[in-house]
Amino acid sequence: MVQWNLSSEPTHITLYTSKGIRLLEKDVTGKRETLLSVKDLPEGMYVVEVVAGSVKLTQKFIRR
Repeated sequence: MVQWNLSSEPTHITLYTSKGIRLLEKDVTGKRETLLSVKDLPEGMYVVEVVAGSVKLTQKFIRR
């Protein structure tokens, strides 16, 4: 689950591989949390980017 506290801003989530390849994009404007399914992703490191207005949050995670 991805959570943030920017629900009033236009919000967009992007999921990248560790090599910077974009795998998923999702518009989540008006929400404070969303679920991203990673069950079909191979093991490895990924980066989730949340952009809301001028704020950009980036988080790495490892799929095992």
